[in-house]
Amino acid sequence: MDITQLRAFVTVAREGNLTRAAELLHVTQPAVSLQIKSLQSR
Repeated sequence: MDITQLRAFVTVAREGNLTRAAELLHVTQPAVSLQIKSLQSR
């Protein structure tokens, strides 16, 4: 687990929307999805 994954998780949880979270994090939506998926597999 790294800080990037945690930041993605918290932002998605706060926003309730992957696309909006990606915009706030300045990454693509698939990148956020992969970060969340990585957290789930641990």
